[in-house]
Amino acid sequence: MRTKTLIIAVAALAAGILTSSAQTYSQNIVGYVNQVLPVGNTLIAIPVNTTNIATIDAGQALSCLQGGDSIITFNGVGYSAYGFLNAGPGLTWQYPDGSFSDTAPQLKIGQGFFYSNGQSAPETNTFAGTVILTQAAPLVVGYSMVASAPPIAGALDSANFSMPLQAGDSIITFNGVGYSTYGYLNAGPGLTWQYPDGSFSDTAPSVTVGQGFFYSNGQSATETWTQNLVVP
Repeated sequence: MRTKTLIIAVAALAAGILTSSAQTYSQNIVGYVNQVLPVGNTLIAIPVNTTNIATIDAGQALSCLQGGDSIITFNGVGYSAYGFLNAGPGLTWQYPDGSFSDTAPQLKIGQGFFYSNGQSAPETNTFAGTVILTQAAPLVVGYSMVASAPPIAGALDSANFSMPLQAGDSIITFNGVGYSTYGYLNAGPGLTWQYPDGSFSDTAPSVTVGQGFFYSNGQSATETWTQNLVVP
């Protein structure tokens, strides 16, 4: 199964479990999110636009970075690891091809990625910036590592998330040692979701603010995830 392939592919990266603190944002659409990053890997996303441009410099957004930490992105078929060295000019980052650079990887709002904490204790990062309330993200056939553009939590089938779920799609969360797959069936009362243990439920999986996850598009064409969150 494709899910098993993902589990095997990331097994060597070590494991972490997401802990996201309480978050606030104001009606003038600026705010902050405090995120605790345990030792090991945590599947997260940048929950506010820290630079007010389309791509976000990981080094600027992740002020908690220390030598030995890494950013791990997913390109649809595999992973790319960017090691943070902080060793001086020209050696700040080690790129996936083994080269060194002072240029940090670029991330986007709504992009999921692994933060690999290589320290001996949890780190805490404070994301501060503009709250993004809209996104129109393509979900290609197969796997995408994604997150909500607005910094919201809750069930993934709720109106605030507006996910384009169709029968055959799946949500895959990282649970600290592997993945938990929730298959979307849309087959009637009691059978909307198939849970990781094989049971069925109408209750959708939930995520916290800044939590990344995999969306498995089981259709034959790209789906579009459109969010337009209205702040009262």
